[in-house]
Amino acid sequence: MSNGLMTQQYIGYQYLSDNRRINFSIGLLFQQGFTKSVRGYNYDSMMPDVAKRFDMLNGIQASWILPFYFNDYSEEVIY
Repeated sequence: MSNGLMTQQYIGYQYLSDNRRINFSIGLLFQQGFTKSVRGYNYDSMMPDVAKRFDMLNGIQASWILPFYFNDYSEEVIY
């Protein structure tokens, strides 16, 4: 059990088609955690746990976008 500051970066590409059927996003995800243990004593090693930690997670994130359009495209425009 640990807590601390976490940062996250995302570098990606988003594609939205003109016919509104193929919409997706894909990219690289980077997360860094600057944490320390909440417990003062580690029962596994039977020693005090006061060291600071650097946790890192890297991965690929892909998403499919489902848009909902609520516009009314009528033929007649009234001013």
